[in-house]
Amino acid sequence: MKILKNNGFVLCVLVFVFFILLSVSAVFAEEAVIICNKDVPENSLSKYEVEQIFLGRKTRWGNGQKINFVVMNGGEVHGNFLRKYVSKTESQFTMFWKKMVFTGKGSMPEAFNTPEETLKYVSETSGAVSYVPSSTANDTVKTVSLN
Repeated sequence: MKILKNNGFVLCVLVFVFFILLSVSAVFAEEAVIICNKDVPENSLSKYEVEQIFLGRKTRWGNGQKINFVVMNGGEVHGNFLRKYVSKTESQFTMFWKKMVFTGKGSMPEAFNTPEETLKYVSETSGAVSYVPSSTANDTVKTVSLN
C-alpha cells in the first residue's frame, strides 16, 4: 500500500514538472513581428486589423493601396502568430481558407518556407505584409508596431 502512495506522489511530481517545463518553453518561444513593405503608409496596426488582414476581410491600406499578405508555411512562429493575432490554430486557419476557396470568396494565401523568403517577398512587393521571427527582421522592410 505504501508503494502505491509513493508512486502516486512521484507521478504527481512528474506531471507538475512537465507542465512547468511546458510553460517555460512557451515563454521562451520566439515571437513574431509584423513586417510590411516600406511603401505601406501604416506604422502601427491593432490586433483586430491584423486579424482582419490575415482573414482577407481588410483588403486595402489607408491610402487605398491593395494589401498583399503572405504567411509562413508552418512552424512554431506561424502557429504562435495565428493563435496570438488571428485567434485560430493552424488547422482552423487552413480550413478557413479552404472554405473561402471552395465558396469562391478568396484564394489561399501564398506561403513561404523560410523567413528569408518572406522578407524578400515583402521587401519587393508593393503593399505586402507578413510576419517573421523577431530575430530575422531587417531594414529591407518596415516593422509595424501594435497599438
